[in-house]
Parts: sequence; structure tokens; C-alpha cells
Amino acid sequence: MKPIRAKILVLHGYNDPVTPQAELRTFEEEMDQRACDWQVHLYGSTLHAFATPTAQDPTSGVLYNPVSAARAWKEVGVFLEEVLGLSQVEK
Repeated sequence: MKPIRAKILVLHGYNDPVTPQAELRTFEEEMDQRACDWQVHLYGSTLHAFATPTAQDPTSGVLYNPVSAARAWKEVGVFLEEVLGLSQVEK
């Protein structure tokens, strides 16, 4: 497998039925095999599209979670500061 040189950040709802934990684990294993600099942050009690305020359909597995969204935006800021040297991220 060819290495991936890009840094990758994944922000994932632990209870996401759209991309279940088994798929996430497969992704993690592939990133590791490709010697990629990657990180995954899981947010408990959180479904798919948790950072999208209009995501309001829990029966299909998508639901906005303002607490998880705020935490995820902080991680985006940390990631962009590291990767691009940006000190602030606007939502």
C-alpha cells in the first residue's frame, strides 16, 4: 500500500449508524498500514452530522448535538493550527 502523506482528522459520533464503529475501525487500520499521521475523536451519545444545526432526523441517524459540535470545532482549530499554522478558525 502506498503511504498517505496528508494529516487526517476524523470527528465521529460514537452512536453514528451511518458509519458504524466497524467501518471506522477498518479505516483506522488502513491509515495505520499506510503510515499516515491520523487521529480520531469520538463523541459519546452522538449521531451522524452532529455539527450540522439542520440535522434533525434521529430516526435516520442524523442529529445535531451542540455540545459535541462545539468540542469538534475546538479540535478543528487545534488541527488547523498544527497543519497550517492558523491560530483561529471561524465557524
